[in-house]
Amino acid sequence: MGTIRRAHEPDRAALRALAARAGADSPTESLWKQYKLFGKRGPRAFFTRAALDTTTAKLRRHPTADGFHDPRRPAHLHINLAPEARGTGAELVTRWQDHLRTTGTGCHLQTVVENPRAVRFLGKCGFTPHGDTPAIPGIRWQGGKLHQLTMVWTP
Repeated sequence: MGTIRRAHEPDRAALRALAARAGADSPTESLWKQYKLFGKRGPRAFFTRAALDTTTAKLRRHPTADGFHDPRRPAHLHINLAPEARGTGAELVTRWQDHLRTTGTGCHLQTVVENPRAVRFLGKCGFTPHGDTPAIPGIRWQGGKLHQLTMVWTP
């Protein structure tokens, strides 16, 4: 297992290669693949479905996934691990929380309801669900829509 440390400029190529594998086998894996293919033929269905989902939700007055703004929790955590790095997440989150404790800053993140493994892990790290769980426009997993789950942590 590697050492957790700050990234440096010479790490850039390795980090790009790692980003291509991060999130593998998760419900949102296809979402990240869409970004890598942006501008190519394949993602058209995704963006069309996203526009249709958003329009339908607005017409039905249903909420859709959105950003999170809370001055008590301005820090944002985003964590996707490559399969070979699983098991290091707790240490990464703990280090982040230790840093935030020194500043008294709260943190938020967004995951999906349909990823119970991530929700369980984040709960063990002290994050709690916050607010509604609206559908995320465009993305599908196992034939159904995914729902955004905002979770918060306060030192």
